Amino acid sequence: MSCLGKDKEKQVELKSGTIQLVSNHPFAGLDHEDPYQHLSVFYALANSLGASEADEEAGFVRLFQHSLIGKAREWYLDQPPSVMNDWNALEKAFQERFFPDHRHMDTKTAIAMFAQGSDESLCEAWERYKSLLRKCPKHGFDDTTQIHMFRGGLLPEPKLILDAAAHDPLMALSPKDVVDIINKMSLND
Repeated sequence: MSCLGKDKEKQVELKSGTIQLVSNHPFAGLDHEDPYQHLSVFYALANSLGASEADEEAGFVRLFQHSLIGKAREWYLDQPPSVMNDWNALEKAFQERFFPDHRHMDTKTAIAMFAQGSDESLCEAWERYKSLLRKCPKHGFDDTTQIHMFRGGLLPEPKLILDAAAHDPLMALSPKDVVDIINKMSLND
């Protein structure tokens, strides 16, 4: 057999069940949608392909279009073949289009300026803060800074409760220990 007849890349088989799963969790490109959340769900579903690590990106490229509808689908169809056939380029272009720099900066500012609402419980504030972090995974804040910003945005009473639960100044503990305390306190909130 001639080498000319062979595909350069091995085609990953897309199972109809996987396509259906991905199609059931579409991204339309609307302002309220979170592109990072979409990618997280997409990765979780696409991993059901059972492709080897070497073939995984080829599977992502072929499957991603099935996760898009509306203006996101139109955007995808306007991409040059060089982007459509390279998972890293496609993922980067998707993030740049649907999570542009101004949106990134707005979310990063919301993290840095976090403040607990007057009617918000510690649990609700913690969940909202973690949601902000998930929506901006490239925020650039290290774990200690994240904890400082969260604690700094709390109302006085939850700060005192967290410090008391720590049996030391809260910020003297490791970020992991602080998160464990906040998680335990949130469960009892």
